[in-house]
Amino acid sequence: MRVFAVLMAFFLVVGEGSTIELFQFIAFLICVPCFKAGHFFFKIVYLISRRRIARLGGDNLFPEISNGRIPFIRT
Repeated sequence: MRVFAVLMAFFLVVGEGSTIELFQFIAFLICVPCFKAGHFFFKIVYLISRRRIARLGGDNLFPEISNGRIPFIRT
């Protein structure tokens, strides 16, 4: 996940620093898949963590997120 975040940040900086619009567009086209890949791997790690908690008997630790979504709590 971290590698894709670093790559995305790198290409964002390259794209913003470039004066040629074609290079900016190419950098943007590379940033999008990097973000999506990082987000995909985050979902996998989140799923693994949830399964690990469930296997340890922690199904009832967080009943408010039993449907897989974290509720919005206003303070």
